[in-house]
Amino acid sequence: LLTILPNESIFFQCKNIEHVSISEDSYYFKSVDGVLYDLAETIVYYFPPAKQATSYKLPDTVITIERGAFAYFQGESIELPESLETIGDKAFQGSKLKSVHIPKNVASIGMYAFQSSTLETYLESLTFAADSKLTSIGHNAFAYNALLTQIDIPDNVTSMGSWAFGGCAQLKEIILPAGLKKLDGYSFYGCDNLEKVVMQEGLEIISELCFGDGNVALTEIVIPSTVTEIGRSAFDWCQVLKTVTFAEGSQLKTLGTGVFNRCFKL
Repeated sequence: LLTILPNESIFFQCKNIEHVSISEDSYYFKSVDGVLYDLAETIVYYFPPAKQATSYKLPDTVITIERGAFAYFQGESIELPESLETIGDKAFQGSKLKSVHIPKNVASIGMYAFQSSTLETYLESLTFAADSKLTSIGHNAFAYNALLTQIDIPDNVTSMGSWAFGGCAQLKEIILPAGLKKLDGYSFYGCDNLEKVVMQEGLEIISELCFGDGNVALTEIVIPSTVTEIGRSAFDWCQVLKTVTFAEGSQLKTLGTGVFNRCFKL
């Protein structure tokens, strides 16, 4: 009996596997052209990284992409079905995808799900369905995708982990979702060319080093009135930041050390 534990990858970093075969007598798993699914094709467990494919279309029955299922995927595009609800941790980590569209029923994107390598990066386009039900983005989910220039985060997102978009060095503009109350540490750390950041009323905490590490494009920022805490070095080394405006009725109570360190234009 083969048991796959939740949140455990099956062959993570086994980069030379080309095909998975499953006995036709299996009560739990099946192989579809060498790709491992559950019997009902509602869960995809593993796409062999050495399998040759420029693109891939998931069956319209799939609800869950398991942890590490498409890690190191060599194709440039993937078609995700409208049935999809969960993208697991490391699902596409280190892949060569150039574009991704997240369907409307996806509610959570796991940790490191689309994290790129610091040496090689491919993802150029990330879009979400207009009526997206996404509420949670795990830490490092899109980190180091240095070719991304714009991301429209759905308004339903209430949780966004640390380093979620850290290292996206060409990102130009970000509008934070209306439901987000806490911006975790390092969320946009290393986004050196970020020119515009829009924070919504309702945001309460800006954590440490959110926008630090040498930004050379951000000239102004408006802190919503609902923000009560700004963590240490949150805007450290934002080199051209000239104007910081605290919205009328500001409830700010706590400023961490070095919040505006090395903001030479302030």
